[in-house]
Amino acid sequence: MAGSSDFKGRLSGLFKGLKQAAGDAVETSQVAMARGKTASRAVTTDSGELIVDAGHIIDDAVIAYAKQTGRLPALVAAAVASQAQDLREKARSAYDATPDGIEAKSLASSDQYIAARAYIGWIAATDVTDIRGNTIVPAGKKIDDEDVRAVRQAEQLSALIYSAQQSPPPSRPVVAPPPKGPVVVTPSQAQRTARPLSSYYDEEEAEGK
Repeated sequence: MAGSSDFKGRLSGLFKGLKQAAGDAVETSQVAMARGKTASRAVTTDSGELIVDAGHIIDDAVIAYAKQTGRLPALVAAAVASQAQDLREKARSAYDATPDGIEAKSLASSDQYIAARAYIGWIAATDVTDIRGNTIVPAGKKIDDEDVRAVRQAEQLSALIYSAQQSPPPSRPVVAPPPKGPVVVTPSQAQRTARPLSSYYDEEEAEGK
């Protein structure tokens, strides 16, 4: 019985050791995937404390904090998403360099740019960000021409249009309506208006004499 118990204990310890080794290997692999990458979105702890903000580099200090708070998988996911974005950017850049890509991009950008400029003066209801999560136009800002140009450069015009459409149209200045009824002209105005032009010449001749 004692020998059987010792064997089970050694076997259990062996499995625990293998499990720990496997876990360490996975964690090491995750750390390697995240280290040096750019976070595609903000990663926070369960209590809402910021671990790394969108667009920031994931360094060893960030990784250590993520491990300490149990958020390493979320950090890795943000890094992987950033890599996927990089690949999409490279693929899109390669296509944009072709004649078909240049023509398609020009047509689409021109149409969206015209549409986006119609929302100058509107309020952005949501943050407009680039593909890395960096804010271009913050929520609550009145959209101006520079905003439209910046968003066009980041190729996020559709996001700007959507943000503007979520807010009510800007109020327009109230223009007073024209007075109702006939326009009243005083007798002096009527007399002055009705004077023949020749009378002015007669007055000038009289003054000259």
